[in-house]
Amino acid sequence: MTLMNNMSVYVVGKGPSLNSITKEDFPNHTSPVMCINDAIIKIETLNLPNPMYVVQQDRYFRRNECVPKKGLLFISCYSQHRIIDGALVAVYSPAVYGVKKGEPTVVMAIKLAKYFGAVRFTFLCFDSCMSGDLTRAKCCLNYIEGWESEGYNTHKQRIIKAVETSPYKFQETKYQETKKQGES
Repeated sequence: MTLMNNMSVYVVGKGPSLNSITKEDFPNHTSPVMCINDAIIKIETLNLPNPMYVVQQDRYFRRNECVPKKGLLFISCYSQHRIIDGALVAVYSPAVYGVKKGEPTVVMAIKLAKYFGAVRFTFLCFDSCMSGDLTRAKCCLNYIEGWESEGYNTHKQRIIKAVETSPYKFQETKYQETKKQGES
């Protein structure tokens, strides 16, 4: 498939750095942006020219969550009963891509991007993989102050395994870089 043929892809997680992400964090305006679940809500406020995708495989999401205003929603066959009328949707089966039950959505996003031809990955807002921060961004739906997901502890290992030999990087947002410089 050639949807992302030989392209670098931005994958956006739901770590706290999502609260302060800006357009400047996406210097390549042709690289597709794949949002994990409700990260799309914040990303769409940036009005990026990039192609937009959302990957959703959680069974618990509510009917109006994670639906992009522009772009394509990849949704698991286990959640397809929650599809919104009028949304541009592609239904997938995780098993077809070798994704086992319980794998994080980011693993499915990587598998889909590779299937569609992506060759490089830039991960933004995966704070658990960079600083060990296990909280979610306040701009995410269902945000709970102080809540941490121990499951995020294993994301970095799972991401590295899923990208296999493809080049990848965990990138700080411009806000994180500025904050770090101010602390030193």
